[in-house]
Amino acid sequence: MNLTRFNRHLPGPGLPALAGLAIVLFAALALFLSYQARPTYTVNMGQDFDRLYLLDGFYAIETNPEHLAYRWTSGFSRLEIKGTGRQPLKLKIEMEQSGLDPNPGKNVKVELRGALLALFQVSPRLNTYDINIPPELISRFSGDLTFIISTDTFQPKGERRELGVVITNVTVEPVGSAGIILPPLQQYLYLAGMGLAVFLLGLILRLDRRWRLGVSLGFVALAGVCYAALRQGFALYTGSLLIALLLAGVATLVAQPVVSRWFGRAGLTEFKAGSGEGRWLFILFGVGLAIAWAGLLYPYSEPNDFGFHLNRFRMVQQGDLYFDYIISGVGHSFYPPAMYVLLLPFSVFFSDAFFLIKLAPALFNFLAIFPVYFLVKRYFGSLKYAALLAAAFFTVIPVNLLVVWWAHDTNVFGLVIMLAALVYLLELYEQLAWWPVWLGLVILLFLALMSHPAILVFSGVYFPFLILVFLVLQRVRRTGSLKPIAALGTAFVAAGLLAFFLYYLHYLPTLGRSTTDAGSNELASSLSALNNLGGMLNLIRLTFDIGFLGDYALLPLLMVPSGLVVLFRRKEVEPQPDKPAFSGGTARMRWALLSWLVIGLGGLLITFVTNLSLRPMLFVWPVVAILDGLALATFIESQGAFLKAGSGLGKWRVVLVGILLLGLGGVSFYFWFTANYLGPQPPHVF
Repeated sequence: MNLTRFNRHLPGPGLPALAGLAIVLFAALALFLSYQARPTYTVNMGQDFDRLYLLDGFYAIETNPEHLAYRWTSGFSRLEIKGTGRQPLKLKIEMEQSGLDPNPGKNVKVELRGALLALFQVSPRLNTYDINIPPELISRFSGDLTFIISTDTFQPKGERRELGVVITNVTVEPVGSAGIILPPLQQYLYLAGMGLAVFLLGLILRLDRRWRLGVSLGFVALAGVCYAALRQGFALYTGSLLIALLLAGVATLVAQPVVSRWFGRAGLTEFKAGSGEGRWLFILFGVGLAIAWAGLLYPYSEPNDFGFHLNRFRMVQQGDLYFDYIISGVGHSFYPPAMYVLLLPFSVFFSDAFFLIKLAPALFNFLAIFPVYFLVKRYFGSLKYAALLAAAFFTVIPVNLLVVWWAHDTNVFGLVIMLAALVYLLELYEQLAWWPVWLGLVILLFLALMSHPAILVFSGVYFPFLILVFLVLQRVRRTGSLKPIAALGTAFVAAGLLAFFLYYLHYLPTLGRSTTDAGSNELASSLSALNNLGGMLNLIRLTFDIGFLGDYALLPLLMVPSGLVVLFRRKEVEPQPDKPAFSGGTARMRWALLSWLVIGLGGLLITFVTNLSLRPMLFVWPVVAILDGLALATFIESQGAFLKAGSGLGKWRVVLVGILLLGLGGVSFYFWFTANYLGPQPPHVF
């Protein structure tokens, strides 16, 4: 897209350059001031945070009988603290030689940038060993400290690991007078780049020039505060945050014309990407992607399931669509390859497949806000703000944290495909019997069936149920034709047969020996727990603890009944002269959403009773977001008369709704931050 089209927002040709210069100079000032603060850097081996600083050569956390946490080193271990800057520092290591070690007088060598920093002789008792770090050994460019700790190893009887010494704590603290500290050049480039990236993102989102500059400078100022107060952790994320901001800008730039054209062709001609609700919708998309990617793109971040998806993507790259090369004893892996196949063309732009797999879940997740917005706007356009509220809800309700953190790439991919299929079905219902339209529906349903086993189960129940609902509606109203219903049924059958013969037929010989037995055993063990009250209470606790209803996830569900009332009682529909069957489409949309919700809650009930991992809340949340958006928009609209009349009660109601939305967004951000910062160990959710 040609960025010169944005010039109409600028009073003169030199303003972008002046704004960029202001950001660069302000970044220099903010970073310089923040680096005059001299924090102490601590790597506590008993905390999960420590793994962020341990590059290699350290084993898992252990505790002794006195509950003191420690880690074993190997013969060659590396520990890195980023962005300290050139200043006099002192290194302190709390360590001891194990009583199991047969070599008395253990020597531990500590090196920094190729220079011998210290040679300690470690005693069998826990002591603190310290040495001053000359500023000359700290890089001017990066300011990083990468310590190499090496020692002789031993292998106790029955132990596979080669063990060195026990370390409980590593501290780097400032000493002496540092004078004026110059920040590392690398961190300055990161900070200035992030400020400029925020400015460009604001330009892409068509924000007013004062907002663009203000948000950019505010971001730089906040980053400066983080450098001063949270430098040890914040310096880890600066590189990934810059990449996340740039990629979010690119994704938003590409999405704007595509989404605008789609909405325009569907009749939403008032939708503008640079103004009104369109601007806010793309703000949700771009900012949400930046936040999600900032956590996932951290170099040492390896959330659960990413390795699983990476291995399967590489197998698809090698042409093995059936995942036959499994060495775990099972000949085949029951995992459909649709998402991995569609990601293949993008591997040309990303040489690191792991990087591409990290990008996928957040991108799929936030792409879902467009069909969510479209469904509400298209069929309930007269209800002001409902579509935008539904999209906003979908970005903050708990499943998005679970999706982004837990790396359910193929689940989310399938969910977006199902939403796309629902939009396609409702919009082109009257033309489904036309073979090009029918073929498009077959392709969407085929992709859904080939995305993930859980999506296969959900869509396998949902679409036949939807066919039955549409058939009943047609017979009750005795209007319309049976051809669209027949086309939907044949499209589902054709997609199912295609998926079966191209993929699932390959697994029939091993299905009974692998998945079926495992599933029946899981079901049997789950049902056996229902024989006593303790087992039932334990299942209830598990259901709440693992995030299906835990944390603040119950709050959006409480608004679902109000949303259902609005869904079925709201009769006002904007006139659509170019869509004569629009009112019929609204009725179909109502019943399609209700069917989706019923099947999703049915899956939740099965999970609640049997503790089977059906992940029903993943499927429920898009419809919950839509219903909550309808309920809140109706509530806010009903307060209009109170606000115009100056009613204090009406104002308080609107204020309370605003607090609710801000609370949901704030708690969601908190969970995102802690989950991404802690990585594979979830703080509150599973």
